Amino acid sequence: MKKTYTILFYLITFSQVIFSQGTWNQKSNFSGTARGYSSSFSIANKGYIVTGNDGGYKNDLWEYDSSTDLWSQKVDFAGGIRDAAVGFSIGAFGYVCTGYDGSYKNDLWMYDPSSNSWIQKANFPGIARNHAVAFTIGNKAYVGTGNNGSTYFKDFWEYNPISDSWTQIADFGGVGRNEAVAFSMGNKGYLGTGYDGTTSYNDFWEYDPSNNSWLQKTNFGGSQRRESVGFSIGSYCYIGTGFDTNYTNDFWEFDLTTNSWIQIPNFPGSARHVSTAFSIGSKAYLGTGSNSTYLNDFWEFSQNNFSNCLVSYYPFNGNANDST
Repeated sequence: MKKTYTILFYLITFSQVIFSQGTWNQKSNFSGTARGYSSSFSIANKGYIVTGNDGGYKNDLWEYDSSTDLWSQKVDFAGGIRDAAVGFSIGAFGYVCTGYDGSYKNDLWMYDPSSNSWIQKANFPGIARNHAVAFTIGNKAYVGTGNNGSTYFKDFWEYNPISDSWTQIADFGGVGRNEAVAFSMGNKGYLGTGYDGTTSYNDFWEYDPSNNSWLQKTNFGGSQRRESVGFSIGSYCYIGTGFDTNYTNDFWEFDLTTNSWIQIPNFPGSARHVSTAFSIGSKAYLGTGSNSTYLNDFWEFSQNNFSNCLVSYYPFNGNANDST
């Protein structure tokens, strides 16, 4: 009996550790100037990094081909120089909205990779701002939070690209803030961490568009922080890097089914904040940022997902013996 229980315990523990790990691989450095505060989005098997700050505001757009590990420069962002904007994609198009170039922005621009061109769309109807967040669910995008000077927002807005129109939805459930992270998984959106001018946060919230409501989930497993990155792959969410009282490089995985966080391998690049990240298929990509100097390294994250070879629970009827 004792031997059977001991073996089973080790199998379960070992499987959980393996399942929760991931692998980081360094890829070709971002080809633009080292920078922070950029925006990003992905379309099909390509990712895009646009705008940012390298000591001055930027408006260049760069495309990353994940199949070749190559960067190519595309047409400059038509909305002009800025940093701290939001980026998102809907279908075959990318979008950039809000930001700051010495004044706060509320314009929205759509990028068409097939023509390598930008088209201005309906302005974001909330107060102009920077350091907002965005995520997409289905064929709609959601933009909210951020700040405009000393005002920290919690309003949220839904963008419909078919009608090119915005609708205000329920305010974010936490306190108003900027420098949070947000992403979507399945048919829901998620927002966590951030800063309200005084306090950094580690709370984590879920938005359900079916009933237009926010639900608080288990707090992010790391420290209270701001200017982190977040992304989702499959049925798991990830948040890492950022600034608490120091630059950080820890990474955490959220399991929606258990409403719990576990720490995974640290991001292997230098600790940093104001990086950018996007997902392509079953992998995520993280790069740029700052830690007193601007950075241009670029990394790929892959899940080590062994869900199909997790421990099998051998039948046990209380009649254990040494031969099993």
